[in-house]
Amino acid sequence: MTVVGKAAYNYAMKKILTMLAMIILLSFSGCSSGGGSSPVSTVMAPTIVSISPSTGGPGTLVTIQGSRFGNFQGNSIVSYSGVTVAPSSWSDSIITVTVPQNAQNNGTFQVIVGGLASNYSTAFMVSNPIISYISPSTGNPGEQVTVYGQYFGAQQGSSYVSFNAQQAEIVSWNSNAINCRVPTNLGSQSGSVSVVVVVDGQRTSNTVSFGFTVPTISSVSPAGDNIGALITINGQGFGQSQSLVNGMVTIGGLTAQIVSWNDYSIQVKVPQVSYSGAQSLVVTSSGRQITSTFRVEGPEVTYYTPNTADENQLITFYGNHFGTSSETVFREVRIQGYDNGSGSDKVAGVNYSDTNLSFIWPIENTLFGTQTKTVTINIGGLTTTVTVTAN
Repeated sequence: MTVVGKAAYNYAMKKILTMLAMIILLSFSGCSSGGGSSPVSTVMAPTIVSISPSTGGPGTLVTIQGSRFGNFQGNSIVSYSGVTVAPSSWSDSIITVTVPQNAQNNGTFQVIVGGLASNYSTAFMVSNPIISYISPSTGNPGEQVTVYGQYFGAQQGSSYVSFNAQQAEIVSWNSNAINCRVPTNLGSQSGSVSVVVVVDGQRTSNTVSFGFTVPTISSVSPAGDNIGALITINGQGFGQSQSLVNGMVTIGGLTAQIVSWNDYSIQVKVPQVSYSGAQSLVVTSSGRQITSTFRVEGPEVTYYTPNTADENQLITFYGNHFGTSSETVFREVRIQGYDNGSGSDKVAGVNYSDTNLSFIWPIENTLFGTQTKTVTINIGGLTTTVTVTAN
């Protein structure tokens, strides 16, 4: 073969190979028998561009912005640190989702659409809990208070509240408010204590001061009175109400009826003790006992009028601690040797005030001059006797 012929042969073979390559390429490109063709449709994975906010506590609503999320969620999912979470809303470019309540650590979001996973978002920084304030701001041991703030989590779990490192009893817990009881083992002195909230055993809040008040009695008014009398115990740290602190007052070992109770004063009625004189007064608040003294007074007569009692005449006894009309207390007057017609020496129709009592003298006059009768006055089981001269 000549040089010219060989060159022509090589050129022809090159053309044939080029055409074969084009045919193969067209067949892989989906060339149809009719001669038409269409480009390959490539499915793109979703893309996360940003999250907002980028920090907060469990329960924070986060907006994820990006593209190709799809207009409906369908079988698509969004995850936080690999855990699937339920979104609040979903569109092709925006998804809103709540940080899981049990989220303990920083994490990233990812969107999976049709099996295709997006890039990971920038890290969401889990904030420490924040205490805004405590209400009330002061209280005594065992009293219920509310800690308000953010990022406490929806459930307590391994979270807790501490007062000077002493854990409080939890009554209820949610992301923004914790009801708890002031610990009873904070000591015996009033003063300021430090309160913190610890979430999931590791994230600690800011510190807030709380006015810890140990119950104390400053005075009892009056210092002495009769059985059934209303008295006031003054002081501080008794608690907002009797029910909150399981409050109780005893006088002479007997439980007194509570009339009113607040943090600074308690009103009670003197119980029916068995003897007059100084008695131990004890206030119990959240298991703590505060002791003072109170003098239980029996009835006392200083004088009576008229000097000589006549039948059907009003006789009045003056003195102290006869009890007022508002006091629910046992009271009676008896005259020795008197028969009221039913075999009893009890006098009917007695009018009482705290400083005097009066009734119509019921004993008939005698033809044998004056006589003496013993009058017994009983107030709540404590008695006094008076010798009365009668005609």
